[in-house]
Amino acid sequence: MTRKKKKKSSLILLVFVGICLGVIFMTLGNRDNKVVAGEKISSKDTNNEEVAKDIDRKDSSDNHKENVVNDKNDDKKSDEIDNANKEENQSKNDETKEEIKEDSNTETSTDEKKEVTEEPLKNETKNDENKIQETIKTSNSKSKVDEAYPNVKKVTYDPSNNIILIDPGHGNRSNLEKEPNAPGSSVMKIKDGGGATGSFTKVPEYIIAMDVSMMLKEKLEELGYIVVMTKTTHEESPGNVERAEIGNNVGAALAIRMHADSAGTPNAYGASMLIPDLTEHTAAIYDESKRCGKILIDAMVEEAGMYNRGLKPRKDITGFNWSKVPVVLVEMGFLSNENEDRLLNTKEYQEKIVIGLAKGIVEALPIQTVQEVDAQEGKSSDSTVNSEQVEQSDEIEGIEENN
Repeated sequence: MTRKKKKKSSLILLVFVGICLGVIFMTLGNRDNKVVAGEKISSKDTNNEEVAKDIDRKDSSDNHKENVVNDKNDDKKSDEIDNANKEENQSKNDETKEEIKEDSNTETSTDEKKEVTEEPLKNETKNDENKIQETIKTSNSKSKVDEAYPNVKKVTYDPSNNIILIDPGHGNRSNLEKEPNAPGSSVMKIKDGGGATGSFTKVPEYIIAMDVSMMLKEKLEELGYIVVMTKTTHEESPGNVERAEIGNNVGAALAIRMHADSAGTPNAYGASMLIPDLTEHTAAIYDESKRCGKILIDAMVEEAGMYNRGLKPRKDITGFNWSKVPVVLVEMGFLSNENEDRLLNTKEYQEKIVIGLAKGIVEALPIQTVQEVDAQEGKSSDSTVNSEQVEQSDEIEGIEENN
């Protein structure tokens, strides 16, 4: 019995030890597995981080490359735009040399907001001796006329001449009679084709020309000029030779012919100043017409905010070829252009044109009024009389002393 109990106890002990050992091995095994698993997870995370970093680096590199490409593309586009703008500007500059100027940006050039001068326009150059002498010098300067036509006596600026001829273009009817284009010419042209009509307002050119002409007449008279009109009603339709002869007969310092332009495209816009081209018929008035025309067009477009198409020399205009006084023809804008057509039919815009032309005339033709001349002559004669009186008085006193 005792032996059996001992065997049984030993067996139980061995089982217990085995169980303990099993538990210990199991615990150690789980720990190793956890460590291994942890290492695997850590390694996986590290790999994921490395992959993520690689992806980030790749994305960053790709983005950088993309940005560089985009920047290059942007620069290229910018260069293309700049080149396009340069070409467009060059094209516009070239087009200004043509008779018709085409541009889709009409409104930006002709619809600028410019307030009409509120203060009454004053003739600051009247009787300004410095300005007068400066203008005389400029008007008498040598030019290609002196070389091409040395025997022609040029018409030059005269400060005592304050006569301005205003010629409102066209009439309410055409005058299809013909007249010579120039003295002695066999080329015959009709006297008046009737002028243009507003493509959008349907207002004819002769109405606008007369409205502006009468406003200009009033403004110039306020400034001290004598104004002569070629016509004062719409019913009158004189020929161009007759209009020129009126200016010749009064010996005008300048003849201003008022017109509005038209073209076969609605995109043509801007103001022009037509002047005589240099020919045997216009040599005497070429320089002075050009000088005045440049000053007038610049002053007008600045005041009205319109596009400046510049000076346009012409050989074919009858009124130029027959004129013996300096002459210009103002094209105030295009009636074929909607914006300018509507503007030219507003009193506000007409007033801007008038003020601009008046400023130009004051600048180009400073005058010495008759009253001022008389006053200066009177002072001179008074001083002469006074000196003579003094001499006579001295002589009388001498005689009395001798007696």
